[in-house]
Amino acid sequence: MRRINLDYRPPRHRLGKALLGAGLLLGGGAALGWLNVAGEAERWAGVADAAPRRAGQEMVATDSVLLQEVAQANEVIDGLSLPWDSLFRGMEEAATDRVALLGVEPDPGRRVVILSGEAPAYAEVLRYMTRLDAGAVLTQPRLMNHEVRDEGSRHPVAFAITTNWRMRP
Repeated sequence: MRRINLDYRPPRHRLGKALLGAGLLLGGGAALGWLNVAGEAERWAGVADAAPRRAGQEMVATDSVLLQEVAQANEVIDGLSLPWDSLFRGMEEAATDRVALLGVEPDPGRRVVILSGEAPAYAEVLRYMTRLDAGAVLTQPRLMNHEVRDEGSRHPVAFAITTNWRMRP
C-alpha cells in the first residue's frame, strides 16, 4: 500500500525569511541614520546658540548696520515707486513758452514740489501759477520768492514756487 501524505502546510520557502531579514537590516540602518542626523542637528543648534554669546557686541553692530542698509534700500524702493510720470505730466500741462523752469525739487515725504525758474515779467509768473493750480497733479501754488534781475536790456524775474503734489494710488 502506498503511504498517504496528509500534510496541509505549504512547503517552507526560504525567500520569506530572507526578505524579513533584509527589511530588519534596512530598518535598523535607517534608525541609526536618523540618530546620527538628530545628533548633528543638536550639535549645530548648540553652536548656533553659543555664537551670539561669543560675538556679543559684534553681532549687535552687524545687525544695526544691516538694519540701516535695509532702511536705505526701502527708501530707494519707495522713491522708485512714486508716480513720477504724473508729476512730469502735470508740469508739462502747465508749461508755457514764456516761463523757463530751471529747477525741480520734489519732496515726496511732504508731498511738495519746489519749482524754480525765470519769466520775462512778473505777470507771466502769476499766469504760470494759475496754470499750475488748474491742473490735477500740482495744486495750490505759492510764490516763495521772486527777484527782478538786471541783465542788460532784459529784466527777467527769477522765482521759486512751492506746490502740493497730489499723488493718486
